[in-house]
Amino acid sequence: MMTIGRTYHGPRRNWNDTCDYCGVDWPRHLMVLDENGFLSCPDDKEGRVERALNYLNAEGASDGPLIRGKTRDY
Repeated sequence: MMTIGRTYHGPRRNWNDTCDYCGVDWPRHLMVLDENGFLSCPDDKEGRVERALNYLNAEGASDGPLIRGKTRDY
């Protein structure tokens, strides 16, 4: 069995992680840990807060499709 020893000088491992604000997977090296302890992606680095994102999501959810009842064609 081969293992990687202490003298390994290859590329560092990189993995994907989920943004705590928008829920999108990003490579971990592109994300930033903010002062609240949440991981934020490059789109949310500017300081979007969770409350503003929830408001935007709720605003988009209020536009529901128009539902019409069944009609008979004579």
